Amino acid sequence: MTLTVIDVNAQVPYPVVVGNGAVDVLETDTYARFKDRAVVIISNPDVEEQAMHVADRISGRVRALHRLIVPSGEAAKDLEVVARAWEFLASVAIDRSDMLIAVGGGATTDVAGFIASTWMRGVDVVHVPTTTAGMVDAAIGGKTAIDIAAGKNLVGAFHDPRAVICDLNFLGSLPPDEYRSGLAEVVKCGFIGAASILTAIEHDHTALTDHPKDAFISAINLKANVVAVDARENSLGIGRELLNYGHTFGHALETLSQYTLRHGGGVSIGMVFAAEVSHALGHCSSEFVARHRRVLSALGLPISHDVADLNAALEVMMRDKKARAGKLRMILLRGVGDAYSVSDIDESILLAAFNATKRDAVH
Repeated sequence: MTLTVIDVNAQVPYPVVVGNGAVDVLETDTYARFKDRAVVIISNPDVEEQAMHVADRISGRVRALHRLIVPSGEAAKDLEVVARAWEFLASVAIDRSDMLIAVGGGATTDVAGFIASTWMRGVDVVHVPTTTAGMVDAAIGGKTAIDIAAGKNLVGAFHDPRAVICDLNFLGSLPPDEYRSGLAEVVKCGFIGAASILTAIEHDHTALTDHPKDAFISAINLKANVVAVDARENSLGIGRELLNYGHTFGHALETLSQYTLRHGGGVSIGMVFAAEVSHALGHCSSEFVARHRRVLSALGLPISHDVADLNAALEVMMRDKKARAGKLRMILLRGVGDAYSVSDIDESILLAAFNATKRDAVH
């Protein structure tokens, strides 16, 4: 078993362990530090086999082991789910010396991280992501969140995990559409700085499905480097907001679809939208926009939307966390790894990008 360990230099540094069979490291205290603690495994119904695998690895070493099941997908990121979790933690007497382990996709690690950040003002959490997006994005970086009716991830906290365990074997059980959706976050890392990812896809688009480890490691390294520089989005420049490339319009599409559109699908369309905005502003070439479409399409990711009215999307986009003083703000690219931010964008520019990414638009 060959594992790669990537250190995230957060306020309290933690490792991201990547490889086939990575979950087996839980049999030791090398990364998770759970010996003699009470542990609650938080998972969803879709990952019962993986959660049991984790439970088997730690059952002989912990003081007590409990299971908490939350809904699958975005339905987990709800305040009522969190409130029920708090009551459960109280019922099994979890205190500050104990630990949570999140097993599931990005929604599960988001909500488990939020629960961990708020229970007794913070208990340790280990993330064991089981999806593509979870492994390369959601579980890394310490962001936790729940959704409200006004939009996605508007309520949350920063709470770094003690470790992130990315067992690539878990990807084999993912439905193809879910696996593919998460690749949008890998492509995002390619455009914002890990150019080798884009080159690999253009050389052989099956690289990310047949042999994903190298691309995953490139994406995780990029995120780890960005987070190390700006762990809490306090940078006066772009900083960690770079990781939100494609998310402004993408989150709006997810919200408008009532989360029937997968996160990766939203981000994929959102990146094309962002490229169209940058092109309309005169900051990137038409070829750079076309490259977005080619790379994403090669992976079977969506590049167009069917929202009827720009105003509906703008209403949600104005509540984006990057907005400042009531003005929409976006992270855009001039080229690969060449990012800039722009605010107070003329509506005619946004409309041009909106129409260019609308389904049945001619390119």
